[in-house]
Amino acid sequence: MKLSFVLGAAGFTPDTLDVTCEITLDAGAITQSALKLTAKVPGISAEKFAEAAKEAKENCPISKLLNTNITLEYTLA
Repeated sequence: MKLSFVLGAAGFTPDTLDVTCEITLDAGAITQSALKLTAKVPGISAEKFAEAAKEAKENCPISKLLNTNITLEYTLA
């Protein structure tokens, strides 16, 4: 949701943002969250999308709440 907000603020409307998440649990605690994103955003450059994805990852309120290692792999379709 944060990425959708960041893209909208930059003037882009994504056609799709498909995300999967793999959570790692250790002794009942979340120790890692691995996100895989495939996005279709008309008119955006790869560089601008990378900036938006980085900003969203660093400033996501849910990610901050989890306070764990979060990785993000993305593909711009």
